[in-house]
Amino acid sequence: MANCEDLFKLAEKYIPLLHYTVSEKLFPTEAETWFTHCSPDDHSQRGSKKIGTALFKFIPGTGEPWIGTLPLVSCQNDLGNPQPISVRKCNNTISTNPADATRYIGDQALRTDGNYFLDFAGWQDPNNSREGNITYLKEVFANLLPGTSPGNPSPQPQFCNPPRGPAFYVEISNASKWASKEIDVDGRFAPGSEQLLSDYIVLTYHILYPAMEPFDAASDSKFREGQWEAISVFLKVPENIREAIPRFVCYSRSYTPGGGRRQIVRPWSGATRLGGGKDPEVEKSGDHPIVWVTQGTHKNMWRQLINPVTIKEEYPNPALLVASGSVLAAAGAAAYYCAGVCAALAAGGPPGWIGCGACWVVTAIIALIALLLLLFAFLFKTKRERQENQPGESPLPTGGENDFFSGTGPAGGAPSGTPGTPGTESSTVGFILRVIDDVNGINETFSYPQENRVCENPTWWRYAGRWGVQISALINSKWDSGTRLSDEHGRTRTFDNTWELMNFISSQDPITRGRNEEPSGDEIPNQPYVL
Repeated sequence: MANCEDLFKLAEKYIPLLHYTVSEKLFPTEAETWFTHCSPDDHSQRGSKKIGTALFKFIPGTGEPWIGTLPLVSCQNDLGNPQPISVRKCNNTISTNPADATRYIGDQALRTDGNYFLDFAGWQDPNNSREGNITYLKEVFANLLPGTSPGNPSPQPQFCNPPRGPAFYVEISNASKWASKEIDVDGRFAPGSEQLLSDYIVLTYHILYPAMEPFDAASDSKFREGQWEAISVFLKVPENIREAIPRFVCYSRSYTPGGGRRQIVRPWSGATRLGGGKDPEVEKSGDHPIVWVTQGTHKNMWRQLINPVTIKEEYPNPALLVASGSVLAAAGAAAYYCAGVCAALAAGGPPGWIGCGACWVVTAIIALIALLLLLFAFLFKTKRERQENQPGESPLPTGGENDFFSGTGPAGGAPSGTPGTPGTESSTVGFILRVIDDVNGINETFSYPQENRVCENPTWWRYAGRWGVQISALINSKWDSGTRLSDEHGRTRTFDNTWELMNFISSQDPITRGRNEEPSGDEIPNQPYVL
């Protein structure tokens, strides 16, 4: 057992350091901001975009997910006037207590039924519900990190819990839990996994992005309202949790077009496999894993994209510059000679003056030639090209997608002041740290904001529905429905990341990409990695 302060210290020690591109517009936010968002948009009016938090239930077989369904949680009353959070109970009574929203979204029925979804910005085309409202989302969440410009959303939103800044929800759990039969109900883990993981705890840094926006129009990623990503640090605990040793890191990699979760594992340090292979280790700043975040799609990349850039240079012709300098020196010597000659011939009358003038004419011609050579040196410049490695600003093909990540924009995550990139003077903005205690079995919590350094078990943490609008099941080339934090079995991305770890350690060869294949179900052989 570990006390809350121990958990906080672990969570702080290994906070990831996230680097964003300079053009990123969608930064992480707190969940409480998501479900306490008020808008003057009147949901009861025909054609309303349904802007403002509302909890809907998707009814399969209907043309639009909100047909025949009333919002169960709404941030506006029937007149469309902006209100603090209002919770519409089943008996249609209204509560204005903000804590009721937290309790309601944590209702037991919402933990086992994945057909619910939390609307934030509504639909751009409410009559068809095939497209979310990306413009509104970007305007609301545009300036959560310093150095970013504030947006101007229309209509202007109101929040019972306004955005405080970017946040991590650090779920701390025993790694073996995720391989247990109670959680692994569909048998994805190979036999023996639970025992192999018994000495491990996992810190999963969950991140809620307001939306997912493909960088490239040709990408097979889709727009989404509501995107959960996660970075897991696996630590081996010898005896005392204070002596935990980091061994592996798993980065989530967004979602497949069908909604499947993608992730990749790297060793904390350059451990060698039993077969002799060596995997590249995760990049770190001290004890903080460095993450390069793709623009818009928010895939967590374990290395910085470095592109060889061709730099074209032009400079004055060096041969002509040298010639110009030599001729100019000759003109200077000639001028010195002429000054002496003229002084000697001046007493001889007009014939001497003629010789003096001729000397200066020749000197002037030499000086003019020097100036002409200097002019030609700049007119006929020497051109050359050279290669230089720079942070990438070009798309990186990843499967069927094009993403780019450069780290040239704001950085955040690790405590304020942490060095941003090794070898640079940049520093990072600290994220709000929310510790979710899944180790000690604490009672559910619903107050917000929590007191400083208080471990939580939010009632809404096991909400099984989607965060973001449901998109019509009709064929849609651009948008998909919001993502889930947890499924109906209480499995967050920690489950997927732990499963990916077991794939990684049992692989015979060093992994150079993320594994997304379905498990074979075979027993784990002699592990190439010893946990």
